[in-house]
Amino acid sequence: MIKPADDQSPTDDRLAAELRTLRELQAALMDKALAGEGPAADRVLAIMDRRAKLLGLYSPRPESDAPDPEEAKRRLLEKLHTMAERTKGEEKKK
Repeated sequence: MIKPADDQSPTDDRLAAELRTLRELQAALMDKALAGEGPAADRVLAIMDRRAKLLGLYSPRPESDAPDPEEAKRRLLEKLHTMAERTKGEEKKK
């Protein structure tokens, strides 16, 4: 095994090797994908997806898009209340 540089961990080396492999695979398939060959295009997209995941490009939703916990709690309690009322109504019918 090649000794990593002081600023690189073995994990960084493995990531670099994986990214290099993905780049080579994508290059080998790109002409066919651009020519419209469906399976090759699917493989290129899968490679791009894998690379994005490895690089952490799929970030979580920003906090501003997250649901308000108090609003979620209010809606849940409202649904539970509605369910309880339905249950009471069904018991009275029996």
